[in-house]
Amino acid sequence: MGMFVPPVPDETTEWIDFKKNRTSLRRMREDIRFYTIKGFHVLNYFNVTEFGNYIEYPPPARKAETDQDLWKDPNDFVYHVLGDAILKDEKRDRPYFSWEGCIAMDPGEPTYQAFLIEQAQRHIDAFPESSGICIDRMDWLRLFNPRFDDGRSWVNGKPARSLVLSWHGIIQKLAALMHSNDKVIYCNPHYRRLDLLRHIDGIYDEFGQMGHSMNLCALLALRKPIMAWTIMTPELKQAPDAYFQRHLHMGAYLTAPLPGNDHTILPSDGVDAMYFDYGPLLNALRGKRWVLKAHAVEVQGAAAKANLFSVPGGYVVPVTFGNDASQVTVVLRHLEPPTDRPTFNATAIHPGATEWEPIPATEKDGTIVLDVPLKRGCAMVKIQ
Repeated sequence: MGMFVPPVPDETTEWIDFKKNRTSLRRMREDIRFYTIKGFHVLNYFNVTEFGNYIEYPPPARKAETDQDLWKDPNDFVYHVLGDAILKDEKRDRPYFSWEGCIAMDPGEPTYQAFLIEQAQRHIDAFPESSGICIDRMDWLRLFNPRFDDGRSWVNGKPARSLVLSWHGIIQKLAALMHSNDKVIYCNPHYRRLDLLRHIDGIYDEFGQMGHSMNLCALLALRKPIMAWTIMTPELKQAPDAYFQRHLHMGAYLTAPLPGNDHTILPSDGVDAMYFDYGPLLNALRGKRWVLKAHAVEVQGAAAKANLFSVPGGYVVPVTFGNDASQVTVVLRHLEPPTDRPTFNATAIHPGATEWEPIPATEKDGTIVLDVPLKRGCAMVKIQ
């Protein structure tokens, strides 16, 4: 954890990863290419608040004979290079331990910041086919570092450094580097605050299967893509249409079922069928932006739910949770008129369908009234 791209001399030099397997830059690059040649985008895992694996406390004896070899052992590196960034639990007088024996870190510490920027540059140089990084474990940003003073925070009767301010410092530098190299930054916002997403390009919500988390993250992503972590929850088993329609309504994508997924959904006949059924509807959300105008979308009689997003070339309206209704009337307001035709064109697609079909639309005084047929209580409407 943290030493994602070590300072090896070439792409074939191997090292031991946290799973105790041998790897190399070439092997990592081949893994990325396996997906990119199939049309996928790849984001590399990144973390600014945790470091190491199998960290010991008290610190063990140093193993490296030279400073140049400190990176080869996580205990050596964290205690002899990054020691000032270790976030300590004052009550226990020890580091905060986390996944696979890593420890929590404060990204506001200058030496650690410099290391993180170096790691980001190594990602850019080593993996040109990667689209960027995804930063995990922002939940640590709720804490304060009692060993330093940020000039603003006062905790337990003394000054401290807020990891929120530490994040503000590191993310601005990371964003400048990544964006200038045409790379994106996604994050897993365990700590769901608007200010933390200022330089973030998209969200991958690890608790997307929980309604409160996905709703909060979707509202933080009014102008950004959001992908929700997807696991085989009872709701997905018992009411799969409702599960997929909730994501459509909030403008969120689901995690795709792939072989080898790490504690996310795996392929199966029933699961795969639902993804194929809703795939065209989810695909219509590409480039979505919430339309934040009063009464912009309404379903007459509250017979279903609907939302309104602008997308390149027009608008999309996910109509969801229509239960047994075969048709509903949707009213749209405040749409920007098309520039290449006198009137809007309206089409719809339903779960399980592969083609968009025209639907009736009436325009009057800036209002559009749509008669939307539903299947499985759902339709995705496209306005162009």
